[in-house]
Amino acid sequence: MIETSFIVDYAPLLVALVVFIIAYAALKTLKVPANDWTLAILSLLVAFMLISSKKLVNYVFNLIPILTVLTTISFFVLLVLAFVAKDIGTFKKPLATIGFILAILLCLIVTLNNFPTIQFGSRVIELTSTIYSKSFWENVIFVIAIGFVGFILVKGK
Repeated sequence: MIETSFIVDYAPLLVALVVFIIAYAALKTLKVPANDWTLAILSLLVAFMLISSKKLVNYVFNLIPILTVLTTISFFVLLVLAFVAKDIGTFKKPLATIGFILAILLCLIVTLNNFPTIQFGSRVIELTSTIYSKSFWENVIFVIAIGFVGFILVKGK
């Protein structure tokens, strides 16, 4: 058996590296008007601010494997569609939307596991008990139903 417990010791550094890369890529993609060194320093500051909190390090450390699995599954689905479908352009938009929605849901699930409470002023709201309550899911289904009916009415015209 391979011993991998040493990864926990280097978790903050790995998280900082991932955050640095993502922040730098985001700044380059957004075409922020600055040279590469300035963008690298800004990305490094974002990474250092993130690893200053233990909860944020745990959040990113728990989120990375889940998003990696989601990305791998998405890649294989697109690969299968590339071999099977004649025109892959028809599948790109729905798959991208589904993948984006799954990524947001996974981020929310990991957030609820790492930050089970939120404080509004002097009130502390327990998110996990709120989300697992029956009335919350009834409201979610109601909003989805309203959206679905609205979509059908708008699409029908």
